[in-house]
Formats: sequence, C-alpha cells, structure tokens
Amino acid sequence: MPKTRREVAQRVAAIIRPIEAQSQSLSAEAGRSIAALIEARQQARLPAHVGAQALARTTEAAQHLVLAANCFAEVHRELAGLAEDLGLGFGPDCPPNEGAEKPGLKVVAIG
Repeated sequence: MPKTRREVAQRVAAIIRPIEAQSQSLSAEAGRSIAALIEARQQARLPAHVGAQALARTTEAAQHLVLAANCFAEVHRELAGLAEDLGLGFGPDCPPNEGAEKPGLKVVAIG
C-alpha cells in the first residue's frame, strides 16, 4: 500500500504513460494502414469503389484511435497539473508535455 502522495502519483503514472505512448503509436499505425489500403488498391489497378467500405471503416477506426490518443494526452496534462498543484512536481521521467498543451490533430473523413 502506498504511503505517500508521490508513491500514489508514481503508481498512476506507471499505468497512464504506457497507454499514452501506445495510443500515439497505434494512431500512427492506423494512419499508415489507410495509406496501405489505398496504395494496394492502386497497385492492383482496382477501381476506387473496390474496398471502399473497408477503407471507410479503417478511417473510422483510425479516427477513434486519434481521439483516444488525444484524450490520454489530455489526461497526462491534467494529472501533471494536479501533481504540480499538490507540490509533487514532475518525475524524472515525466517532463512537462508541451505537445499535450496544444490542440490535438483531427482525422476527417471525406465522402
């Protein structure tokens, strides 16, 4: 059982940080999967409507991953602010996340 607020914060950070990093990586992978589907269709010389539903579903899934990544970045920012308010500061492996302070990217599906 944790004895201090710092220990509790470190426990939470140990859970949140990997999720934040993985959600960012998955967002990037999802974007690459969209490109791969389009490129595969072009290389196979298929008309644009072939695989359109799968491409649309992949784009929708990618959008959800980006939203999740942005939410975890926001959680990071909020918890960092809370830690600062409580006088815990940032840990050695958790510098202020400047990227989380900026508006997130958005995926927009056209069609």
